[in-house]
Amino acid sequence: MTGALTIRFTPAPPALEQLEDAALVLLAKRGQDEAFDELVKRHAPKLHAVAKRIVGTEEAHDVVQDAFINAYRALPKFLGEAQFTTWMHRITLNCCYARMRKHPDRGHDLELPLDASDAGVTPVEVSENRDLKSALEAALARINKDFRETFVLIEFGQLDYASAAQILQVELGTVKSRMNRARASLRDILEGWGYRP
Repeated sequence: MTGALTIRFTPAPPALEQLEDAALVLLAKRGQDEAFDELVKRHAPKLHAVAKRIVGTEEAHDVVQDAFINAYRALPKFLGEAQFTTWMHRITLNCCYARMRKHPDRGHDLELPLDASDAGVTPVEVSENRDLKSALEAALARINKDFRETFVLIEFGQLDYASAAQILQVELGTVKSRMNRARASLRDILEGWGYRP
């Protein structure tokens, strides 16, 4: 024998769940649909939470589906200048408002979570919480669109102010101002209805 046997070990690729968004985007651009599926699995819950507060529960699923379809089609143009989550939130907001323009007469059944835990809450407190939740839903639907989308992105999309500013394409100070005004508007409406938020 003249040559030595060389064994090369190729490390197994990391599981898709372990990859950062940027790596998944790159794989999805190369045609690996499983990578895009992982992005959907990772980001759909937060996007659904945002859509639900803008278009209501019934429409939210369709809006998020539309957003991911639009993202998939536009993925070759995504340059990664923004984070994938920022890009997806912007697409989702656009889909929400497109849906609202398409069905302007349709009422939107907004859904807000109750802050109180159900554990140890009396039936009277549950009833009061449901009443407050309904009031919050109605108040949120009445505030200025810019304030509402800022409030929803931060409170329900769980984004920080800087990410919300990037999605909304406004200055950080504008986001802070909108959040303050959204909270003040909600408080004024609720107090006008006899609630003490």
